[in-house]
Amino acid sequence: SLNNLAGLLQAMGDLKGARPLYERAWRSNRQALHTLLPALSSRERCAAIQGRARQLAYYLAGFSDDPEKTLSAALAWKGAALRTSAATLRLPQAASPKARRLAEDLLDARRELARLAFSHSAPKEGEPSVAERYDATRRRYEDLERALAKELPDLAARAFLAVEPADVRNALPQDAALLDTLDNNGTLHAWVVRREGDVAYFNLGKSSDFEPLAARFREALEKDDEAAWRQAGGALRERLAGPLAAALEGRRGAPDSASEPPLQLYISPDGPLATVPWGLLPSSADRSPEAHPAEGEASEGKPEADGFLIERLPIAYVSGGGAGLVMGTRTSRVGTAEGLPSEASAKEGLLAVGGVDY
Repeated sequence: SLNNLAGLLQAMGDLKGARPLYERAWRSNRQALHTLLPALSSRERCAAIQGRARQLAYYLAGFSDDPEKTLSAALAWKGAALRTSAATLRLPQAASPKARRLAEDLLDARRELARLAFSHSAPKEGEPSVAERYDATRRRYEDLERALAKELPDLAARAFLAVEPADVRNALPQDAALLDTLDNNGTLHAWVVRREGDVAYFNLGKSSDFEPLAARFREALEKDDEAAWRQAGGALRERLAGPLAAALEGRRGAPDSASEPPLQLYISPDGPLATVPWGLLPSSADRSPEAHPAEGEASEGKPEADGFLIERLPIAYVSGGGAGLVMGTRTSRVGTAEGLPSEASAKEGLLAVGGVDY
């Protein structure tokens, strides 16, 4: 294959000759997914994209010294299956009446799946079980997805958004940064994007190395053990020191200055990092007891004990990475035409939802 040939050339030291082959293979892979995704259900889309993860891994390896290129590929790839599903809920104005009926049926099936997933009532005698009803509804849901996809020829194009790093920069508020991570083919990658400046890229190593770190950190939080939290959180934060430092560099003024507006940090976690509450990481990776005196004690020349990272700066999570951030911005801009909040008002206030009746 093109990727195998490119990998051979790269191993022989001919990276310049390998890169055009990586580019051709990546374009071919994206075109294949554009053709494939509309014919599949959401579950099948996720499987299809994961089955082609190695293709992206080749590309990331071939352009590891070009953060803009690798981020551009990650923006198209990450969350593509979810964005395909989201695209079915936001029909174009030219959608046919049949497509709109299918979309309404799909929404009803989605609601029924949610209701069954949270159902606690036992079926009456002779009625199918909740699991059986869920499976039947799930099959109907997938059939509706396939049928609707056939009515929306631009579905895959809207899923694999034409989003570039420049679009992400424009979507970020001033004094904010995005830390985007991707678990691809067993390797964790991270990119940091700020409103101004170059994209920073980090190869964090094997994702399997992070699984025990994340597990120990969650266990320490569950046990409310400060010493264990500092050890486990510090170890995890050390592995994330590069991207976190790159993200925090964008702050205006001194890091601890209360008079300066804090940095807004957007995080899009993936793989083991998606199981970690980032805001509860220690604000410093220093795990030594000497650096963290007991409450009420003074330690000359030592900083005060670090608290949670969320106490240092506001943190927000973004689904689908930078493309999800751009998608949200575009949605708010389109909103006024549909009677929804304007872009300005969409960034204000709080939407809180609880006790949902599925």
